[in-house]
Order: sequence, then C-alpha cells, then structure tokens
Amino acid sequence: MEFDKEKWNEKFDIEYSNRNAMLHDLTTNYDLIGFSYDQLTELLGNPENYAHRDSLEVYYKVAEDYWIIDPVYTKYLIFKIDQDSIVISFKIEENEY
Repeated sequence: MEFDKEKWNEKFDIEYSNRNAMLHDLTTNYDLIGFSYDQLTELLGNPENYAHRDSLEVYYKVAEDYWIIDPVYTKYLIFKIDQDSIVISFKIEENEY
C-alpha cells in the first residue's frame, strides 16, 4: 500500500490498521535518514514516545496482536536520533511473546 499520512495515523480502537501495509513503501521510497525530528513528526505524526536527552530513539507502533488482553506480537518502526535531532538510522523490530 502506498504511504499516506492521513491513513498512517488512522486508528481503530487501539490499532493502526494501515501502518503495516504502508511500511514497505515508507521505508523504501522515502529517504528518512537525514530528516530532522520536526520533519519526521510532520510526515508521521507524533511517535509513541518522545526523544529526550537520555533516550535518542523514537518509535511508532506498526502492528500488535493480542490473546485476550495480553499482547502476543508487536512490530515497531524505531528511529535513532542524534543530538542535533537528525535521524541517523531506523529499524523495524518485531517481538513475539
């Protein structure tokens, strides 16, 4: 699915229903390395956390699956931000519990 800012931020209940489908387009067709923190949040909206002096990573929840009320799978897009607030790398992290 082609990346679209509005669809990226659409949330149904607690899930972002379009993010996983847009992830490949976003990470291959946008040159995210070198974005300022402000440019990143302009494109993707506010992350689940905010960069602080002690934590120079921000992340966006891409997908999450539950068993009853407990998460059994999560997928995040994580950006490493340098001290000048510039994106220096990103990764996709998946966890199964």
